[in-house]
Amino acid sequence: LTAAERVALAMTRIQHDITFTPEQQQWLSLIQMHMETNLSIDEQDFETLPVFLNKGGLGRAKKIFGDLFQGLIKRLNKEVAA
Repeated sequence: LTAAERVALAMTRIQHDITFTPEQQQWLSLIQMHMETNLSIDEQDFETLPVFLNKGGLGRAKKIFGDLFQGLIKRLNKEVAA
């Protein structure tokens, strides 16, 4: 699979298990675009990359996703690597 296909499949699997709010969906789109190029994501990306900083950075992402944030990042990386 291409990088974009791997990331899309990972997003589909996650969205099948969890219902996200519209705002969370917007963030997931940003995360997906990032991962299509980099194939991984970590908390530091939210603190350094303009695409995330312009939306409020790590603090905002954690507020939007709440308790889901840490697990979401881990699962996305795992799903893309699988």
